[in-house]
Amino acid sequence: MKKIKILIVEDEALIAKDIEMSLRQLEYSIIGIAYDSVTALDMIHSRRPDLVLLDIELNSELTGIDIAVILNEKYKIPFIYLTSFSDPCTIDFVKKTLPFGYILKPFSERELYSAIELAAFRLEERRFDGFPDINTVNNVCLSPLTNREYDLLVGIFSGKSNSDLAKENHISINTVKTHLKNLYYKMDASNRQMVSNKIYKLIRK
Repeated sequence: MKKIKILIVEDEALIAKDIEMSLRQLEYSIIGIAYDSVTALDMIHSRRPDLVLLDIELNSELTGIDIAVILNEKYKIPFIYLTSFSDPCTIDFVKKTLPFGYILKPFSERELYSAIELAAFRLEERRFDGFPDINTVNNVCLSPLTNREYDLLVGIFSGKSNSDLAKENHISINTVKTHLKNLYYKMDASNRQMVSNKIYKLIRK
């Protein structure tokens, strides 16, 4: 997969430089660092990144969420939020802006890499035939998925929350959690990211 051009929007210089160093070691193309919203919007307009790493709380005129709205409406450029906030209220609010990812600080280089690679895949997924059918998925499972588990798997890969999955499938969140526990076991995974990575590898075959 072609390495994508990334813009870092982060008002804490040390964190921004650490991210830049990690991404350069992973051979991504960093087109700039913006420490405030004005610089961020200028770089977005002039440099047209493929992906923006976007701090939610900027010590600036606009928040990361304000910039996200502009990215969606004017530029159609995807973004991954960087934040210290994991409370339900914040997550509920920011998911309406349709981020490609949500990384909690402090994060590891592996978490950053995984989030960016999944975002990069979503950018290129139109090149592929689509999500693998249940039989193809079952070929890499310890035991076959049920139809319900497969439906939830498709939702996970699309970035949907447990709440979204519950509403779409007309089941409770606790039932979703039970199905996901079984799904993780059958796919020999411990979280959503591992499951998505396995599907990504299937599609790339």
